[in-house]
This record gives sequence, structure tokens and C-alpha cells, in this order.
Amino acid sequence: MRAATIREMPIPSWHMAETARAGAQIQREPVRTALSWLVAVSFVILAVTTVLAFVRPPVPAEVSTLTWIRGTFGGSLDGLMRFLDEVGSVAVMSPAFVALAAALLLAGRRRPAVAAFAGGAAALLVNIVIKTLVSRPRPDLWAVEVDSIGSYPSGHTLFVTVFFGLLVVLLRGTRWRGIALGAGVVVCLVMAFSRLYLGEHFPSDVVASLALGVLIVSAVERFIGLSASQHPAQ
Repeated sequence: MRAATIREMPIPSWHMAETARAGAQIQREPVRTALSWLVAVSFVILAVTTVLAFVRPPVPAEVSTLTWIRGTFGGSLDGLMRFLDEVGSVAVMSPAFVALAAALLLAGRRRPAVAAFAGGAAALLVNIVIKTLVSRPRPDLWAVEVDSIGSYPSGHTLFVTVFFGLLVVLLRGTRWRGIALGAGVVVCLVMAFSRLYLGEHFPSDVVASLALGVLIVSAVERFIGLSASQHPAQ
């Protein structure tokens, strides 16, 4: 007898779509786990650095770190560090957040535009509130021009961390995300170092700002609704 030929039934398009979504969900799980750990670690870092910010006088290790940096580099990097001082200021970063939000709005991406504006506003507000509440004196180790407001946290470091963090989130699903992540890590670390080099902040100030930046970006992503399931063009 001839074996009966069984015709293959076509797979419904909805089933293929569900399978694709399930596969994407599995691929995202390690990323979500890593981000959850990053947020948790940031909370711990923020708690520890806040305690250090209230210690008077500062912990000796923080002061010795600043003096070591100054003794090692002297004034060899003054030009670059002063340039970064301007780049990370409120006068530069506030328009940068507004420009990013405006560009996204003009591109028809309303929710990401709101996220960009909210992230910048949150960074500015959080910086002012915490500086006022903690009122940590600035380092007084060598003659530099420093702001009169508190040392904790570092606004410059916080602003660039939030800015590049938002870029990484907004560029999800594109080939530019990796570039934004790499550039962001470099810029944030160099900016943090510049605050120590210039003697305007203690190490715990800049470390706290990096952690705060992660938490602000995570909060904006969550509450504005930029979930991983959304297409970057929305």
C-alpha cells in the first residue's frame, strides 16, 4: 500500500507572532535581571555615600584620594578639566535635555520626548534638593573656584549620567545603542574624575551621582512607560 501523503498545515500568522514575542521575552530576561541588580546596587551605593556625606570632617581616605590625584597630575590636565567643567554645567546640560526632547517631539516620538524632558528636570530638581538637605561643605584643599552650594552630590556627574542613560534607553533596538552606552560610560567616568581633579567634590559625591543617575533613568523609564516591549520609534 502507498503511504498516505499528509499535507502540512500552514502555521497561522498569529502563532508565529506569539512565538517571536516569546523568544524575544526569553532573550530579554538576562538583561532585565542585570538591570534589576544594577538598580539594587545603586540604592546600596546611595545609602553608603549619603552616610559618608554627613561625616564631619570627611573620611581621611576621601581627602587622601584628592591629594593623590592632585599630586600625581599636578596641573597637566587643567585645560581639559576646565572644559568639562563647562560642559557639565546647568547652563549647558539644561539646553541639551530640552534640545533632545524637542528633537524627539519633532520626530513624532512624544513619549520619549516626555522622558527626555522629565529626566533632565528630575536630575536638576534632585540635585538641588539633596544639596540643600545634606549641605556638605566643599573640599578645601587648594585654591579652586567652587560653587557656594553643597558638595553632595556632583551635579555635573549626575547630569551627564542621566543624559547618556536616557540615550541608551531611547536607542533600544537600534545599532546606535551600543555606541551610546560605550560613549556614555567614558564620558561619565571622565566627568566624575574631573570633579575630583579640580577639587570640587569628594569621591563619595561623584559615586553617589552615578548611582543617582541610574535610579533616575530607571524611574523615568518605568513611569513614563518606555518598557522593553515598546518599539523605539513610539
